Amino acid sequence: MTLEATPLPRDLGPLRAQDTLEPLVLDGDRLVTVSGRQTYPVREGLVFMGYPASDEALITATMEEERRWQGTPDRVQLDEEFLDVSAPDAVALIRLLKDMTRNVPGPKALELGSGSGWVTWLLDRAGFDAWMVDFEANSLYSGWVYDSETLAPGRRVVADARYAPFADASFDVVVLKEFAHHVENTERLFAEVNRVLKPGGLVALLEPTMSAWKLVYQLRHPEDHEGHRITFPNRYLRQLERQGFRRRRLSYAYHRLPRRAIPRWLQDRAQRNVAGMRHNRSVFTALHFRLLGGGSMVYIGEKVRTVEPPARPAFRQIQTSRLTLTAQEREAWRGCRDRVARAAEQVL
Repeated sequence: MTLEATPLPRDLGPLRAQDTLEPLVLDGDRLVTVSGRQTYPVREGLVFMGYPASDEALITATMEEERRWQGTPDRVQLDEEFLDVSAPDAVALIRLLKDMTRNVPGPKALELGSGSGWVTWLLDRAGFDAWMVDFEANSLYSGWVYDSETLAPGRRVVADARYAPFADASFDVVVLKEFAHHVENTERLFAEVNRVLKPGGLVALLEPTMSAWKLVYQLRHPEDHEGHRITFPNRYLRQLERQGFRRRRLSYAYHRLPRRAIPRWLQDRAQRNVAGMRHNRSVFTALHFRLLGGGSMVYIGEKVRTVEPPARPAFRQIQTSRLTLTAQEREAWRGCRDRVARAAEQVL
């Protein structure tokens, strides 16, 4: 059966209306709230929801930028190069999450700001009952190259991931893979993560962070990708604690070695302390990461208390016409799928 002909399941699991969090029912090729007040269209297996009406100018501009970066075949080679570095980090993180949830029956996982959803695909392969949300329809649609019987139509939601369209306390794991630095109010994002996690559930954050060296470099060489708000690790740590999370693991993933001998020696020494994403207990490594950087912060936190979520805004529908990528163009991402699969074979 083709993707286009695959129906949505009757059981929509934890999926809810984005504005009211009402349950949804399947009505032909669309989803409708039980009250009948809100309808969500479905196209090519993607459920289209929305974004805050007050953010329309920002969202539409960012959506178009992300389409150019992630949702067109023009940049596939760059995507492949990115995955050569990023996929092993994601696989190592998911291996940790799999081990930390080994006593949870049928663990549910959600990825927010998923892009194509290749990380969600890895979660699915690791045995999680997985869902994904991203506001860029073409990115999500390209992710159908990541073949899976369980990641069926209805699991990919086109929506502003800051406002997850899922019931309270639905998930055992929420993954934020290089998403938080796209969000201005990360504390509000972490409150939303708290809302959808079950008590004792885990949030996994893998984020590039600021360092003293990077700050100086960016002042001299401004980044051309607008909307990035990379910050220092301690800011994330304080916000996560305020939003009801207790740190279970903190590590760092280094991505490249310096050319000069002394910085290379310093990074090699720091990296040995966190090899395999071991929990960081080294003052030297923490200081090195904040001064010289060179990688990503890896944080896993446990929900130890429930916080009051902010009020939900009025939403504007994302139009299905935003999806312009064709099935033929989508095949350009097969090489990306092969790279992720090779990384997964190493540890899953």
